[in-house]
Amino acid sequence: MTIRNKGSAPDRLVGASSSAAAKVELHVHIMEGNVAKMRPVQGYDIPANGSFELKPGGAHLMFIQIARPFKEGDKIPVKLKFE
Repeated sequence: MTIRNKGSAPDRLVGASSSAAAKVELHVHIMEGNVAKMRPVQGYDIPANGSFELKPGGAHLMFIQIARPFKEGDKIPVKLKFE
């Protein structure tokens, strides 16, 4: 997912929610030695007139306690919260 900020001021994604999960967290992948780990973060900065990409192996949304398994091609409702 790519978030585009067409405004002249930077913004920050600070949360997300979905009816498909009990909780949605903002996460990043980090390397600790030779081990990749996921860590929650407080937000993602989206630059003015810029974009921010969420993708596997990088910044992503973590759906906790999903209602049912997701399948490729499913459309999952997500509400994003910005500062």
